[in-house]
Amino acid sequence: MRFPVQLKIVSVIVLVLMAGTAASVYFTVTNQRGNLLEAAERGISVNTEFLNLTIRNIMLAGEAPIAVRTMTSLQGVEQFEEIAIYRIDGSAAFNDYTTIDSVNAHQSRIHFERTPRVERKVLDTPDFRTVLTTNAPVRAVSVERRELEYYFPILNTLECRACHGETSFIRGVAHFRISVAGAYEQIATARNTLVFIFLGIGAVIAGLLILSIHRVIVAPILAIGRVARVAGEGDLDTRIARRSRDELGDLAAALNEMFAGLKHRNELLVANSIIEARNAENRKYLDTIQEGLLLLSREFVIREQYSRYLVRLFGTEQIAGRSFVDFVYPDEKAQSSERKELAQFLDILFSNTVSEMEMIEQINPLKGRALEVGRGGERRRIIVEATFHRIQTGEQVDNVMVIFQDRTEIVHVQEELAIQRERRETEIEHIAAILRAGPQAFVDFVAQAQEALEDLGLHLAELGTKEVLDGLFRRMHSLKGAARYLEFRRLESSAHAVEDLIALARDRGSKPLSGVADGQLGARVRELAGSMQEELEGIRRINDRFRSFAATPAERIDELEGLVVSLRRMTLDIARELGKKVRFEAEGTPRDPSLLAELRDPLIHLLRNAVDHGIEEPLERVGAGKGEEGTARIAFSTIDGETVIQVSDDGKGIDFDAVRKKAVAQKLVGSRPQDQTRSALLRVLFLPSFSSRDDVSAISGRGVGLDVVHAVIKGLGGQISVWSEPGKGTRFTLRIPARP
Repeated sequence: MRFPVQLKIVSVIVLVLMAGTAASVYFTVTNQRGNLLEAAERGISVNTEFLNLTIRNIMLAGEAPIAVRTMTSLQGVEQFEEIAIYRIDGSAAFNDYTTIDSVNAHQSRIHFERTPRVERKVLDTPDFRTVLTTNAPVRAVSVERRELEYYFPILNTLECRACHGETSFIRGVAHFRISVAGAYEQIATARNTLVFIFLGIGAVIAGLLILSIHRVIVAPILAIGRVARVAGEGDLDTRIARRSRDELGDLAAALNEMFAGLKHRNELLVANSIIEARNAENRKYLDTIQEGLLLLSREFVIREQYSRYLVRLFGTEQIAGRSFVDFVYPDEKAQSSERKELAQFLDILFSNTVSEMEMIEQINPLKGRALEVGRGGERRRIIVEATFHRIQTGEQVDNVMVIFQDRTEIVHVQEELAIQRERRETEIEHIAAILRAGPQAFVDFVAQAQEALEDLGLHLAELGTKEVLDGLFRRMHSLKGAARYLEFRRLESSAHAVEDLIALARDRGSKPLSGVADGQLGARVRELAGSMQEELEGIRRINDRFRSFAATPAERIDELEGLVVSLRRMTLDIARELGKKVRFEAEGTPRDPSLLAELRDPLIHLLRNAVDHGIEEPLERVGAGKGEEGTARIAFSTIDGETVIQVSDDGKGIDFDAVRKKAVAQKLVGSRPQDQTRSALLRVLFLPSFSSRDDVSAISGRGVGLDVVHAVIKGLGGQISVWSEPGKGTRFTLRIPARP
């Protein structure tokens, strides 16, 4: 059976009040009864004393009849059921004439008469004997009979001893038996009155308590129960009205917070279920997407959300919880600079919210970056393209999403396509150059280049003396010039690189070329030589298609025109590269066209020097009173049967002071003035390794150009003369005798 709390509280209050009322009535009645009995006892004690004094005084006067009448009269008093005096032997006093006769016998003047006596009785009760033993009064109450008995000793005083003797301390006991029914009736009446009073007061108190408890405790509890029941049915928007600032009010507030928390929890559960559903969909997406996707926290740590493709791409399952910098660049020592660059970029991503992502992406360090991934022997090289996307809340960047794309195959294909495209473009350039210069020029170039490469390969494995290195250097320099002349850019670049390596070996002294620069230089030269050999093979294949063009002498005469066109293009190309304005002029024809192939390299070197060393920059020319555009000129003629070629420019002329300083510094001339004549300084210009420039470029600065010119002309049995005036220009005249 279910008992409401309100009934329980009312029952407890009623029981408590009933118990309190009963206890109050009991203690009040008990106290009142004691008070009444105590009052009766005091009255009896007073009466006994009064009776004792009365009887003693009467007895002294010999008035026993008065004593008898007095006790008889007292017995008629209401409530006195018995009043008597007993001797110490237990018999009632004044019931015979023994005492009167004894007194009369001893007295002569006074004679007592026999008067009526009281009824003869004997008293022998425990209380009576107690009085005789203790000489003290005894009180006894009989609740059943509603009587009060009182035993009071009558002392044997000095006045009494004359008649009663001196043998006993007391001479009798006064016995009173009084009805206390009236007192009990008063007690019952008082008890009933108190019961009604206490019940009334208790009812009022109970009512007030019930009302107060109902208002203060029960009503709030019932309200809490109702709201809790409504909330239990699912309505978590319900709330308990807080009516007080006590424990129940705090409970109501706590329950309201609980309901709000449960509502929020339910909302979170719903949201989580939605999120979990979305996460499941996202996980499907992340497991199937063919991109490496991950999220970074503000501490650059990879979160749990990442695509499965990332595991395959990087060859590791250890992704979430790792530092992104450690994930991409695990080697702290070998990749310290890359790690620092990436950390700085990530810091900019999270902290710099002012700049647009397009601008920040310009410094993305993982754009087309090659990485080493995997473990142990399974490591491999990949090329990735990483893009970064910021996830913000207002101005705060919470996360950064990183998307990796594997560009390895694409880059390899692009590189292969670039190589193929470069080869096709190179072939087209070669074909165009052959059409311009004629196939014989290419035949001669291929032969020259092949000879240079064979010479290079021959001396790579042996100690390179200065003479050998100088010879290799001249060959590479001439090959570079010829490649530029014929617009073979890749060959020109490779030749220039080999030239740099040979210069490095020459500057370090007589050492095996393969041992220079920690053993790397020789391998690099072999690699470049192989690349040059491969390109020469391509040139040879193309040239074979045009071999028929070089069949007749008449056609070889057209090579002059091809030579001039190529020299003009080369000259203007060098001028454009140096930021100068140059006009190229050519006139005349050589007597012996067969010399053109052998004169090509000297002419190339002389025109390069004219543009690089001779002709000034436009502002410098204007400052010198000249036009912005300089002139580089080549003229062919025949004088006294000799082929004469002049290569001139209208530039600033030879700086003999600079030549003198360099020559003295290199100990190529003496320090005396007679050793530094113009003729001596001009001879220095044609020495190997001499250059008046301090810097080296792909065009000049090696001190090889005039060395090659001198070697070729000398080989043809010719002579070289030089004219130069400051501010007016320089002219080289080549005289080659007729062949027999």
